[in-house]
Amino acid sequence: MEGKTETPIATEVVIDKKEEQVVEKKEIPAPPIYRPELDKNLPFDVRIEKFLESRNNGQFIKLNDFLKSLYPLPKPNEAPEWAKQSAAKQLRLLLIKMQSEGRIIISNNMHLKLGAHHYPDTTTGKVAYRNIGDVIIECKK
Repeated sequence: MEGKTETPIATEVVIDKKEEQVVEKKEIPAPPIYRPELDKNLPFDVRIEKFLESRNNGQFIKLNDFLKSLYPLPKPNEAPEWAKQSAAKQLRLLLIKMQSEGRIIISNNMHLKLGAHHYPDTTTGKVAYRNIGDVIIECKK
């Protein structure tokens, strides 16, 4: 049941006003809602486009939380997939491709920082890599 969310079933109760008791109880199933941005069978670029189309208001939308949701949940005591340098570089290349094709517009070209190294602790000199947790990415369609 990937890509589909379960919705609760609404119930309708008909009350006989003369006797004040429940006469009939029938279940009304709620229609399933298909959201293509959550369909794990679609590639990342299509899911990003569908997400932006669903929020088509002409303004820039912060994509960080949505981009994190594209990756699987991390196992206990492991770093999330989106925090790895290889995933950040792949995402950067995907966003560059989508922008060059004119499918999306990215604010301030912040996606170019994904996967780049930086030194957050200058005393130890330990290197870290930028990911979607560090870099704010805002896009519009």
